[in-house]
Amino acid sequence: MIKINIHDDEYQFDKLLKANIGKVILVDFWASWCAPCKMGMPDVKNLEEAYGADGFKVIYVSIDKHPNAWKKAAKDEGLDTGNSF
Repeated sequence: MIKINIHDDEYQFDKLLKANIGKVILVDFWASWCAPCKMGMPDVKNLEEAYGADGFKVIYVSIDKHPNAWKKAAKDEGLDTGNSF
């Protein structure tokens, strides 16, 4: 079992996967300070919009050390907070 500890909250990766059985999942690791990560987000969001109805899902995982930076960047990028950790 893989556990992800993000900002003092623990998520079990297998539970995230089980909640999305039958879907194609892209796990996008990013950070608020990573310019290339943020540059690619519009393309990833376009993929999700184009193929979401067909079962394509994106789970965004921030590697930021400071929760406020992650939350602000997620909001600025318009990320789905239900899929952003």
